Amino acid sequence: MISSSNETRASLIILSEALNGQQIADRLGVQPTKIILKGTPTDQTDFPENPINMAMFASGVRVEEHLELHIERLLALYEQRKDALEELLQNCRLVIHCSYLVQQQGGWTISPELCRRMASVPIEFVFNVEPLKSP
Repeated sequence: MISSSNETRASLIILSEALNGQQIADRLGVQPTKIILKGTPTDQTDFPENPINMAMFASGVRVEEHLELHIERLLALYEQRKDALEELLQNCRLVIHCSYLVQQQGGWTISPELCRRMASVPIEFVFNVEPLKSP
């Protein structure tokens, strides 16, 4: 477990030009945590609209837990739905997006075993570190 002043989050994000989030969910057989449609406003000046459809599946792990546990949970989802996800690769890009929100100094480790599991899947991993905003 990490310091309670830092938070970790991770989601499997499936991006597609061809399929919308509900079509992705139907093919996968799992309801996403969040669906974002192409063209939805973003409130960001560099790209005012989302450029692609997204289906996001949160890890379901508490933010106080170690980042490795989030990744393990998402890899387990991949392993359970491997056939459907590999079929989606024809029209989709798969990304596991990990966020580490830091209020104090911190970091994470990834075991050699988890590194091997990560390397064995056709998923990109994104690691984002940013300051934790005060409420």
